[in-house]
Amino acid sequence: MNIVVIEENQAAVMKMKEMLKNIKGISIQVFDQMDKAHAYMLQEKQVDAVLANVQALLAEQTERKPSIFFQKDILVVAMIECDDEIEYSLEAGAFDYIRKPFTTTELISRIRLAYRQKQRTDESKRMRIVHIEKDRQLLELKRKMEKDLQLARCIQEGMLPSSIYNEEICVYGKYIPSSQLSGDLYYWNQVSPHEYAFIVIDVMGHGVAAALVAMSIRSLLPGLMMRVTDPLRVVYELNRHTLRLFENRTYLTAFYGVVNTKRKTLEYVNAGHPPALLLEGREMKRLKEGGIPIGIVPQFSYKKEKLQFSGPVYLAIYTDGMIEATGGEWESYVERILPNCRSFQEFVQQLEGKMNHQRFGDDDMAFVGMHIL
Repeated sequence: MNIVVIEENQAAVMKMKEMLKNIKGISIQVFDQMDKAHAYMLQEKQVDAVLANVQALLAEQTERKPSIFFQKDILVVAMIECDDEIEYSLEAGAFDYIRKPFTTTELISRIRLAYRQKQRTDESKRMRIVHIEKDRQLLELKRKMEKDLQLARCIQEGMLPSSIYNEEICVYGKYIPSSQLSGDLYYWNQVSPHEYAFIVIDVMGHGVAAALVAMSIRSLLPGLMMRVTDPLRVVYELNRHTLRLFENRTYLTAFYGVVNTKRKTLEYVNAGHPPALLLEGREMKRLKEGGIPIGIVPQFSYKKEKLQFSGPVYLAIYTDGMIEATGGEWESYVERILPNCRSFQEFVQQLEGKMNHQRFGDDDMAFVGMHIL
């Protein structure tokens, strides 16, 4: 414990030293003037308490100098002689006071009280510094994570396919993640002349974990679609890969289909996904044939359906985030607007407008619109 005493009366100083000598580890620095004490305290890192004559405190206050006590959080015990000096000493910056003449017990108690308060003040200051540094580190980490997530989102969006507009087919997709990244995914590819394969996937959950699963499945699709055309074989392969990679820790729903624009056929498997909506003429059909979600059991007998159509058809495929965001009214909305659409552009604009209007749900949202000419 390092104590500074500011007192001109040498007899009083000797008496105080005698009173404090039995405090273990105490070190006492004595100054007869405030300026000398100031100079010492500016250089000394650790001063635990100051025992100062009230006249020295009042002199410092009169000179209007920046108080070293406030600058370094040093607690002052003022030595006073009458009640009138109590208010003056506290206004001058004293933490406590002791009236002369004082006993050894009184002096030691006041010094120990100031010392304990100084320890609490120092600990509080240290904790504030620690918390400020932690907050700074967390803020820096948050900024880095946001930057990484923005990059990851750009990569994820860059892996989505471009729209198709030709004389055979029009395909357009849109997705809105609930956070920076999405567990919803769509992909399509022309696998042969007049033949187009497509898939819409919804991974369990959302956010980073679901996005990583979706991206790992996305990496399989180009080669798988070109190598295996049949929807049943594709779904079986995806189920096998999902179980091998994630070992029942996650699952996904999927709608996979193949359109042959020359033969006017659509083959599909719905693996636990919301039913796609197919409009031919004025007739709406819900496409739900298939089975359970992918990644649940190793062996499951999925079923596929093959549809034949004669004229142009519209197809709307979506994830369950669309249903949740619209309070279960998504299908009825599509069924209501689809027959009245005069073009594919109007069709996707209507769906996209509804999607943007409902974009504040808790789940990812995605849809794919298709016009087979």
